[in-house]
Amino acid sequence: SSGQANPGLRNLTPIGGGRNASQNAGGKYVVYESDGDPLGTGTVGVPHIYLLEVKSQTLQQIPPGNPAPARNPTMDQGGKKVAYEIDTVRGAPNPGIVTEIWVSKIRKNRAPLTMSITPNAPASSFAPSFAPAGKRVGFVSEADLLNFQSTGRQLYVYTLKGNSKYDRRNLLQVSASPAGVDHPTQSSYVFTGFSSAGDFVGNANANEQFFVANLYRRAPGQ
Repeated sequence: SSGQANPGLRNLTPIGGGRNASQNAGGKYVVYESDGDPLGTGTVGVPHIYLLEVKSQTLQQIPPGNPAPARNPTMDQGGKKVAYEIDTVRGAPNPGIVTEIWVSKIRKNRAPLTMSITPNAPASSFAPSFAPAGKRVGFVSEADLLNFQSTGRQLYVYTLKGNSKYDRRNLLQVSASPAGVDHPTQSSYVFTGFSSAGDFVGNANANEQFFVANLYRRAPGQ
């Protein structure tokens, strides 16, 4: 009732607060975004990604010590991999800030293995979504990552194959609609979902709908 504490609740972010959290299937790990500097490193106001081991209350920044703003983490079911947005600085000839998608593989008592799956992209990428088994990451990007002359936000899926080096051959473009897409999701098998106002199934759709694509067939359907 109003004014009474719920004994079943536990605050996992009492220092610095947190948002956009993702928990692994067993509940052992929680990854979240915070700009409250919970580790006391002098970065209040800058969003970073933190991984909490719930039982021991062990907290670490992902990736450790990186000063760049990072947002919107997603975790696989095993709690072994985290994907997130991170701002990166581009130099000449087109200087500026581009948001990339990074993936970190968590290792016990060692620094995570981290790589970008949108390296050197000319425009930003957002909204990563991990498949439960940790083998695929879906995300939307404003960059034409595979040079298909796409415009707007399109859906891509990157398949992780056991190493920490980016391989363009592991990147699949799922959509190519001028209307763009958003809110990607990943299933345990070969399906990826997204929302779009695009007419993907030829029914003169003009309203935002949710679609599911079979990654083998690469043909989105309602």
